[in-house]
Amino acid sequence: MYRLVKVLVLMCLVCVSLNAVVAPENDLDQVMQSYIEREMASCRIPGLALAVVQDGALVYSSGFGKADQTKGAVSADTPFLIGSLSKPLTAVAIMQLVERNLIALDDSIATYIVALQHNTTFSDISIRQLLTHTSSLPRNAEYLVAPFASKDASISQFVSQISELHLDSSSNHTYEYSNANYILLGAIIESVTGFSYADYMRTNITEPMDMQHTHFEWDSALADGVAIGYRTLFGFPVPSKLPHRNDFVPAYGIISSAGDMARFCIMLMNNGVYRSARILSQESVRQLFSQQVSLTDALSYGFGWYVTEGSYYHGGETSDYQAKIKILPSDGLALVMLYNTSSSTLTTLFNYGYRERLEGGIINLLYNLAPDTVPRGYALFDLNRYQPFVVRGIYVCLVLMLVGSLMRVISKAPLYHRSLVYRRTKTKKMIVLRLLVFHYVMPLSAAIGIPFATGMSWPIILYYIPDVGGVLAFGILVLLITGIYKTVVLFRYSRQ
Repeated sequence: MYRLVKVLVLMCLVCVSLNAVVAPENDLDQVMQSYIEREMASCRIPGLALAVVQDGALVYSSGFGKADQTKGAVSADTPFLIGSLSKPLTAVAIMQLVERNLIALDDSIATYIVALQHNTTFSDISIRQLLTHTSSLPRNAEYLVAPFASKDASISQFVSQISELHLDSSSNHTYEYSNANYILLGAIIESVTGFSYADYMRTNITEPMDMQHTHFEWDSALADGVAIGYRTLFGFPVPSKLPHRNDFVPAYGIISSAGDMARFCIMLMNNGVYRSARILSQESVRQLFSQQVSLTDALSYGFGWYVTEGSYYHGGETSDYQAKIKILPSDGLALVMLYNTSSSTLTTLFNYGYRERLEGGIINLLYNLAPDTVPRGYALFDLNRYQPFVVRGIYVCLVLMLVGSLMRVISKAPLYHRSLVYRRTKTKKMIVLRLLVFHYVMPLSAAIGIPFATGMSWPIILYYIPDVGGVLAFGILVLLITGIYKTVVLFRYSRQ
């Protein structure tokens, strides 16, 4: 009798502990669907795919919304561009080569990429530094050397272009996130194995894990029903057909589904094994999630993963897609979220992004908590505290005010000569100073300062945030052109 009671108590404890992490399936389906559909409508998200892994098994997967303009439904098998979630996949491939003694983490990358050997800049960069973004390659380095819209370029062509880049020799290899690091890792995979990056990844990673909806070329993804991306223009999603860069695939160009990325998580959480396939050794998995470089007191970067005390995560974001994986190892829980739109504009202006809020809400639901527990903030200008429609209203008002001010400048430019006559009581120095400040110093400072502050050139700004970038570029041009016009009028007036 005592043994029977003991067994019953243990069974109850197990049931309670499981219920504390993942809610009962029927309740979870209903509550999750209601919450996600409400948030998607509020944030104007066209499509979303979600997968949840618990203790090495897929416990929830579903799609929401539409994959394209024909209202094709999203499912857990719908491919999405996963952006920088490509980096953890590339890191796994590199660790496979380390295990096979084909490369060593602390070797110079020039050892394996012949095209870099003539440039001493790359001799001091190790494979480990590429993995941890401590190579000193600058943010957006890929656009410093590669043609901006060359979708047919190869990884080897990118290597040829970046081989002419010279870095500051005094750099101390501190952390700076750069996509070029992982493109070069893709080049190492090609150089060492003799296979293309895509062929190696298929043979050694995606096929052994039955990742049937993971693609490295856009055409194959299109045939598999890839979700069409939507750009966010002034808070509203607009269908886009942006080029897919073949040379950038190792860093942020892989296309995959929520179900496939859940398989990837299962492999990592099972110490490198997926079903009967050994993808990585347990030691290699440990290194992926190790704290290789400290970013803050609470955050580090491993090999393709951000590492905190209780989680591993990485996100991905392009101009028209978003993705996120978060792993909570102590609870054996992993979350995969894929979107076919991006909130980059709102995030850039207001630090307002729905991805983290949705992630927090979904995780709360898995723990049987209320989803809406994300704090709204305290400061007046912390727009996270306001409802999405309020944020968008502020956004639209600011844009209208800016455009209205620019149109006023344009309309008053032809009247500048008349205003000089009425202002003749003012000193000539004040008139010239006003002209210099408002029509030369301000726009030129913005034209130079914005790329410097963001680390992005104007073509990249216009590519990733066309609405904000377009308004800013238009404003700069208007002020400069009207300034030149007023300068000519002022010069003629002063001669008279």
